[in-house]
Amino acid sequence: MARKNIASDVFRSINTHGNDPDVCWEWTGTRGGRDGRGYMSIDGKRELVYRIVYQILKGPIPDGHKVRHKCDNPLCCNPTHLELGTQGDNENDKYVRDRWGYTNEMVRQMKRYNKLGMTYRAIAARINKEFDVNISFTGVGKVIRGERRDKNG
Repeated sequence: MARKNIASDVFRSINTHGNDPDVCWEWTGTRGGRDGRGYMSIDGKRELVYRIVYQILKGPIPDGHKVRHKCDNPLCCNPTHLELGTQGDNENDKYVRDRWGYTNEMVRQMKRYNKLGMTYRAIAARINKEFDVNISFTGVGKVIRGERRDKNG
């Protein structure tokens, strides 16, 4: 029977760069989900690896809080790059740090294709091919309807 993971096993797949606090300690193990982040199963429960690291090195995560990346690198597990906050804090980070995921050119192209009468699904396929990204048709719809901020406001 295979051995089950314990929380400290997370460090087997993290490049800590000699525990350098200034660089991102990236997860090198399996990625999963639509977000491509690092996950690991502990006691049969799938968890984000940076949350496991946070709990080992900094303590429990209070209810209603998220572990946020100061470095904006979702694969980073460096505890000096991780901080607690609410979902609102995380959304504010996206706004302040301008990490909504779409460049000005991508947004311009989405709006142009929409004016040409293309469906959101067709726009997403075209944008993904042109910019080598993976945007969903629902994400395109949010941009077109003004539900997601682009770099111009």
